Amino acid sequence: MIYFDNAATTEVDKEVIKTMIDVLENTYGNPSGKYYDQALKANKIIEEAREKTAKFLNSEEDEIIFNSGASEGNNHILKGVALENKGCHIITSNLEHNSTLKACMDLEEVGYEITYLKGNSLGVISLEDLKKSIKSNTKLVSIIWANNEIGSVNNIKGILQICNEKNILLHVDATQMVGKRKIDLSDFKIDFLTFSGHKIYGPKGVGVLYIKRDRYGLFPDLKPLISGSQEDDQRGGTYCTHNIAGLGKAIEVLENIQNKYIENLNNLEGYLLEKLEGLPLTLNGYNKDSKVPGILNIQIPGVNNEIFIKENSEMLALSTGSACSLSKPSHVLENIGIDKFKIRNSIRISLGKKNTIKEIDEFINILKKYI
Repeated sequence: MIYFDNAATTEVDKEVIKTMIDVLENTYGNPSGKYYDQALKANKIIEEAREKTAKFLNSEEDEIIFNSGASEGNNHILKGVALENKGCHIITSNLEHNSTLKACMDLEEVGYEITYLKGNSLGVISLEDLKKSIKSNTKLVSIIWANNEIGSVNNIKGILQICNEKNILLHVDATQMVGKRKIDLSDFKIDFLTFSGHKIYGPKGVGVLYIKRDRYGLFPDLKPLISGSQEDDQRGGTYCTHNIAGLGKAIEVLENIQNKYIENLNNLEGYLLEKLEGLPLTLNGYNKDSKVPGILNIQIPGVNNEIFIKENSEMLALSTGSACSLSKPSHVLENIGIDKFKIRNSIRISLGKKNTIKEIDEFINILKKYI
């Protein structure tokens, strides 16, 4: 099996599995318990994972909140800011992950005004459009950093500068950015950042929400999505200790190999692009000057994407893109100007650390048979 769907999820690293099994077998205490050994051991595991995450992002440890993943984090920020700022205006884009878009639709249903900035043909938003959309009651801007379908990267530094000038909170969905580019939150002083463990060779069902504290050590006004006393009252619920331990190990492994990992993704993508040259294909939204490595979206004229994927499912793992099917084409491709017929000829290729040159050659041979 050639696995080219790493943007959907990644294989859990063997070191992560070992860590999680050890926790499951030996540390069953509730991390919120006090005094007795099992609880203290469990709490230590949670705090070690928090320390690793903060080090990786170059943030403070008490700015790291563990949750179930980026979808929860995106909902937490959008709804949490809205509930604490009744009647506020929120800005996002029409190229966001569905968890962001649907959270915004939920808010619209109860009377909040949402502006959806239009991305260009390369999948990025205009800073000028952002400036023009700001109102006196704009409280939050929520923008994806690296697009999950085409890999394009938004100008977060430029967006942050605009938000700072207008005293507006900025949330960044960094799910596809983490690992593929280095992130230094001492440099990018954004207010909120979200990502998931299963995109970086960790377990599913666990993620990170970064919330920047102000100079007094306080969080922005934010209503919890899940109420409870854990995570400094920001995210209730008993800690999933083994998942958080697995996330911490995945981040530790990634930090140790990140330079090599990014280099390998760049090399694999470069080789794949060379092999695609000369074939009657189109790259959707390819932004060579600003993209993360390892995500390409290609259009194969005359070849239905779902049929192609189904017919090759024993050999290939690919995706038509997020929320894309015969009945519901990708909103990302549609919003960068690709018509529905061409969208149905499009597939997403997302590379990972275990992919090889040989696999790319095999994939190209399969493609040529269809072309």
